[in-house]
Amino acid sequence: MNKFAGDLTTLWRFDVLPPIKRLSWWWWWFILILPDPRNPERSRQLMVLWSTKETPSIRVNDHWWSPGARMAIDEHFGHVLPGMVCAWWYDGEQMFEPARMTECRIAAMDDKHPDWPGEGLGAGGGAVVPILEDDLSFGMSPDLSKMWLSFKPGPDADPSLPKSFQAEMTPWWHRPSTATYANNVYALGMGYDILRIHGMRASVKIDDEEVQGSAYFQKVTVQAPSVPWFWGFLHFDDGTYL
Repeated sequence: MNKFAGDLTTLWRFDVLPPIKRLSWWWWWFILILPDPRNPERSRQLMVLWSTKETPSIRVNDHWWSPGARMAIDEHFGHVLPGMVCAWWYDGEQMFEPARMTECRIAAMDDKHPDWPGEGLGAGGGAVVPILEDDLSFGMSPDLSKMWLSFKPGPDADPSLPKSFQAEMTPWWHRPSTATYANNVYALGMGYDILRIHGMRASVKIDDEEVQGSAYFQKVTVQAPSVPWFWGFLHFDDGTYL
C-alpha cells in the first residue's frame, strides 16, 4: 500500500455540521506508539491535540481558556481557529502531562487553497499549522503517501523532556490505513462527525534518536454535552488493531 485510502477530502474542514453555541467542540489528534528500549514490554507514547470549542471559556487542567472569537472560514474553505495545542509524553516510566499547553490561532487548509505552497491535487492533502514560532504542524502530502507531525514541548514543560519530535507516518496495510468516517445527527442538531485512521507506520526522530513505531489519528466534531470517558486501543506487530 503506497498511499492512504478512503475519503480524506474533509480532513481539514470543520464546517460539515453547523455549530451549536456552547456545545460544538472540534479537534484533531495523534497518538504515536513507540518501543521503549529499556523495557520492551512497554511502549512510549506521544499524544498531540489541536482543538477549539464553541464556548465563552473552559478550564483545561488548571488553566482557564477563553477563545475570544469564533472559527473563521474563508471562501476557499481555509480555517483559522482560536484554540490550543496540548500534549503529553510517556517515556515508558514517567508521564509528562502536560508536555505542552499553548493558546494560539491555528490555521488549516487543503492543498487547493491559494496559500498552499505548491500544486495540490484536492484528494486530501493539506496541513494544520499553529501560528507560533515553534513548528507544531501536521499534514498530509498531496499524493497521500505520507503524513508528518512536528512537535516541541512547551516553555514551561519539564526540562528532562526531549527537545523535539519529528514524525513521518506512512500506510501500513489497507484496513488500518484506510480512513473511516462516522456521522450521526440526533435531535436539535446534536451529533458527531469523526474521521479516523486506525493504524500507520511511524518513523520518529526524538532529538537524535531514530525509532520506528505506529500511530493513530482522529479528526472529531462533537455537538452534545460531553462527559469524561475512558478509551484505548492496541496496535499489534502485524498491523492489526483492537
